[in-house]
Amino acid sequence: MKTIKNNNIANNSLTLQNKTSKRTGTVHPSPGAITPRCSKNVPVPSPKSEQLPEPPSRESSHTQGRIYFTPSLQNKQCIIGIDVSKSSLHIASFPKVFSPFEIPYDSSEHWETLISTLHKFKPLLIVLEASGGYEKPVCKKLKEAGFKVEVVNPERVRYFAKSLGYLAKTDKIDARVIAHYGAVLVENGIVYGKEDKELEKLKELKRRRDQIVEMIVKEKNRLKQTEKGVLGEEIRRSIEKVLEVLEKEKRRLEEEIEKRLNEAKEIKRRVKLLETIPGVSTVTAVSVVVEMPELGKIERRKVVALSGLAPFARESGNLKGKRMIKGGRKRVRQALYMAVLAGIIWNKKIRGYYERLVEEKKKAKKVALTACMRKLLLIMHQMLKNGVGWQENYDGKNLVAAS
Repeated sequence: MKTIKNNNIANNSLTLQNKTSKRTGTVHPSPGAITPRCSKNVPVPSPKSEQLPEPPSRESSHTQGRIYFTPSLQNKQCIIGIDVSKSSLHIASFPKVFSPFEIPYDSSEHWETLISTLHKFKPLLIVLEASGGYEKPVCKKLKEAGFKVEVVNPERVRYFAKSLGYLAKTDKIDARVIAHYGAVLVENGIVYGKEDKELEKLKELKRRRDQIVEMIVKEKNRLKQTEKGVLGEEIRRSIEKVLEVLEKEKRRLEEEIEKRLNEAKEIKRRVKLLETIPGVSTVTAVSVVVEMPELGKIERRKVVALSGLAPFARESGNLKGKRMIKGGRKRVRQALYMAVLAGIIWNKKIRGYYERLVEEKKKAKKVALTACMRKLLLIMHQMLKNGVGWQENYDGKNLVAAS
């Protein structure tokens, strides 16, 4: 009886061990089995806190769902990716020619070392994400050092990382992904040309003027509250002083913009062409020219998509969703919106198009305004492309409308 009882206990313990091994993945030796001892010379792999996946050199069944795409860069040229943060920069390359490293953001000594190091590798392109303005000093220093630099949309880089199977997100991984993304851009010829320095200066001045105008509107709204007795007399005097300073600064910026325009003859020529359109002011013309330098230089459909005025389809199987505009350059749309509001009154072409959409096709007024913005943008595009001023019988495709 004792022997049978001991055998049952052994069998029960073995069954328990097998169930446990299925849950945890551990392997338990059977009773009586000889367990070999590991030699002291066998290295024990240590878990890495952060693993950067490398493209496999041969086909493997353990790719963990990652899809590797390697652009064919010629002559061992590399793309540098830089992840910019407030306190540091993380630098990586694709293909991997050096290990990712980090430098402080504000260290001049490290900057000199970085630039000399990058010159040794002779990168084809350096790619940075837009990081709320922190990328601008980095971009400026790299361009002054003679590198070709491209600033890309961080949202697209993140989608690209997910498509490759990168679920983790660290600064080092981001730098690697940015470099890989830049290689894909180069492979597909999507990298834009060099930026115009004069255009960049005008863009900064124009955006600063927009900020001042926004602050003036806010202060005027607060001033109305003092007139209604919500705020006291002391607050009213404070607001009036601030408004006086803001108005003075606004005039100074407008004078500086006018001075820059006179120095940049090509930009001024483009602005003067757009000013011939009824309803388009100098402010609107400058905004469109500096915020969309591609106008008149690329395909008309790309112009509409860049501005965010292209109605994108939403269709899948039997689903036919409404087409909606999405993304694009907000400041261009803001300038076009004000121009269209004025154009409905002063521009016969825009007014006729708007009335036809609202009255005949029964479109909503906002939809009609958006269509008029797209129409006006295409007219501007064709005018700059052909170098001609406004014509009354203009249809946005040809200089003279088809009869």
